[in-house]
Amino acid sequence: MIEQVFDGVVDMELVLDLLDLSVDELAGAELHALTNDQPASGVLRVQRTLDRLRAAHALMVAEADRARVWVPAGAKNVADWLAGKGNTSKREANQQARLGETLDKNETAAKAVALGEMSAATADAIADAINHPPEGADPDELIERAKGVGPVEARRRAEEWRDQHRTETAAEGSARRFAKRSFTKGVAEDGMVTIRLTLPELAAKGFERVVADASGGFAETDDRTMAQLFADAVIDLTELYSRGAVTGGRARPTIIATAQLSTLLGDDDLMGFTADGCRVPADVLRQLVLNAEIQLLITAGEDILWVGRGVRYASEGQF
Repeated sequence: MIEQVFDGVVDMELVLDLLDLSVDELAGAELHALTNDQPASGVLRVQRTLDRLRAAHALMVAEADRARVWVPAGAKNVADWLAGKGNTSKREANQQARLGETLDKNETAAKAVALGEMSAATADAIADAINHPPEGADPDELIERAKGVGPVEARRRAEEWRDQHRTETAAEGSARRFAKRSFTKGVAEDGMVTIRLTLPELAAKGFERVVADASGGFAETDDRTMAQLFADAVIDLTELYSRGAVTGGRARPTIIATAQLSTLLGDDDLMGFTADGCRVPADVLRQLVLNAEIQLLITAGEDILWVGRGVRYASEGQF
């Protein structure tokens, strides 16, 4: 690594000039002349470098925020300033600001990304857990669990880690998650607007089922994608509501959830799960049970011993 230091201070201009030079060399490389495994190794190595560069940039954004560089520009915050001055999207600017806050607060996370042990995307995926850990929990433990895995798996491990260290009740947890609900609308691009809706898991599943039911499903000659089908259903519901034609009485969305009997009886607050893996908080489970059809399922480990239906022969697990 080449460093130019004056009185203990890195010459940032020189570092950035070296970075520009490296990128110029890479951009001018004759890629078609690469042989054997060079393209694959090159792509992965550049990806790791981009991760490290994104982390370094995020830390610079955090420092710019600390210096309040956005105030003279009349911006609302550092992300707003970055989106305007950097000609990037607000979504990307917000991600960088959040990542910068995470790495600035947690040296272990910053080091893991800098060493390539964790991608910037993975660090961003668990940013909320790192920045707002349960009382008494050590974020470094979560970072260790998230090393070497992608964002989706890291997010799952973060939820497990939170569950293991939470001291809040199930109802308090539901209230905290519900407070995060949001509806955001992006700017119009080519006459189209992206809308982002953030809901509790179970509410999102109910919304999905309602929209799926309202869509009417695919016709025989339908060439729409599933995403287009759902979008059309939302448009149809909006138009029907504006005309006063939404009256209810349609099919109720069905959600199949599995829960421990002890949780339903209020003896513990274990999470339940829907058939497709969505987590259902204990207090929500107990509320759903008030109007649900309940079927007893007896298991021994992963073996199902009884599901309330008669069969002629014992299953292998029952035997």
